[in-house]
Amino acid sequence: MAEVAQKYNGENAPLMLDVEFVSLIGDRNNNQDRARSFQDDSRSLLVLADGMGGHSDGAQAAQCVIDEAQRLFESPEGLQPVALMQRIALQAHESISQLNPELADREQPRTTAVMLHLQDHRAIFAHTGDSRGYLIRAGRVLHRTRDHSVVEGMIRRGELTEEEARRHPMRNQVSRCLGGLGRPAPMEVTPCPPLQPGDVLLLCSDGLWEPLSEEELCSGRNLEELAEIAVERNALRADNTTALRVHIPAV
Repeated sequence: MAEVAQKYNGENAPLMLDVEFVSLIGDRNNNQDRARSFQDDSRSLLVLADGMGGHSDGAQAAQCVIDEAQRLFESPEGLQPVALMQRIALQAHESISQLNPELADREQPRTTAVMLHLQDHRAIFAHTGDSRGYLIRAGRVLHRTRDHSVVEGMIRRGELTEEEARRHPMRNQVSRCLGGLGRPAPMEVTPCPPLQPGDVLLLCSDGLWEPLSEEELCSGRNLEELAEIAVERNALRADNTTALRVHIPAV
């Protein structure tokens, strides 16, 4: 069941970050999720992209996000955090649009994405679609990104509860993504409150957050164990399930 399940440590990161990573294929023929972390001597960038399975080659679309993130993070241009993440998204979108230009717009490769920039104990999320970022403190969600999706809009209007949204037939319909023939909406940028020792930052595809409660996401369980629970709970319709997680150490 596990296509990838590993951990890797970031070296020379200012916060001495250990980044946990897991990606399970679930009940799908292939894994269209992609995730990486990039670190240098002053900053860290975590990126997760969830290729949209209903469109042609979502895996390639997700990989475009990772490739552009690496290229621009390593570029000497020195972009500021928000400009960096917005540029990654725009360049990835343009790369995706060139994958199969002969296809009609509705068949074009697409992907959701979420990014996290960490520098000087400050964290900024940027996202499009329903891949999520969480800031967890003292065992509860202090902050999370808000999905660009049909059901998220219904929640905001008071038409659905969070629990009802998990079972709604339109729960996988996103209103923003990267890919397609038009220009994308900008990534939504959400700065986090100042970080504290013990904080946990989580990036995940909907394969992880949809089947699990916030209490489970905050439980501190091993990340691979959480992903396996999510896959098992969804049984025969289990999605690709991918996550990156960072624990902010004591200083």
